[in-house]
Amino acid sequence: NLVILMVHGMFGGDWYFESWAKFLQDIGFQVYVLNLRGHNGSFCLKLGSVSIMDYVSDVKKVADYIYKKYSIPPVMIAHSMGGLIAQKMTEVYPYLVKGLVLVASAPPKGISVLSFLVLRKIIKHMLKIVFNKSFNMTRKDCFSLVLNNFNKDDTEANLVAKKFMSTPESGKAAKELALSLIPVDHRKINCKTLIVAGSKDKICPLNIQWEIKEKYYFSDYFQFERGHMLMLEPGWEKVISKISDWISMNIF
Repeated sequence: NLVILMVHGMFGGDWYFESWAKFLQDIGFQVYVLNLRGHNGSFCLKLGSVSIMDYVSDVKKVADYIYKKYSIPPVMIAHSMGGLIAQKMTEVYPYLVKGLVLVASAPPKGISVLSFLVLRKIIKHMLKIVFNKSFNMTRKDCFSLVLNNFNKDDTEANLVAKKFMSTPESGKAAKELALSLIPVDHRKINCKTLIVAGSKDKICPLNIQWEIKEKYYFSDYFQFERGHMLMLEPGWEKVISKISDWISMNIF
């Protein structure tokens, strides 16, 4: 049986994968969803100075555990910043990754993530980012960047926004993302790879997803009429159903 390991993005946590995790468990997959350090109750002493490679080591610990327990490495489903973490993890520890599903993924070095919209939103946090301090997202930025495909009056969307707003993020990791400082050698990623994109995504838009697809030229590609949070938006079942079918057909 295949084992799935889910990796969340900035300001996130295991909570936003709940529906997808249950869907996969119900059809027979073993599923693990981790909280990166400093997220959703996971301990961290100085979150502001945590790097992408620190997050990679968090994922490696869980992948190691899965490999020892099941004698098989996990298939990683990774979202946003988690997608970049998963790419780096697969490059450095290829024996710990059976397959890779990158959902609305942040890009590695060589593919710029800085749009005018993102720049305008992060400028207020610039000092904290420069000096490796943690920072929080505002409600306005939340709905502009990650929940843009939700109605601002929607009760569920506001609960999601509160979770994002209450979770701080590392200034150092944000800097590494914004400036595209994390290189990934595509030649070292040899597992089956799927790129999943949302056509209404504002923070990791289609042009970035296409460039990631071109970097891993052997990868498969799915596109949905969704925003950044494909696992929370109405119709999430269709997305995870296609992902699970792809995993079942491509990873042995």
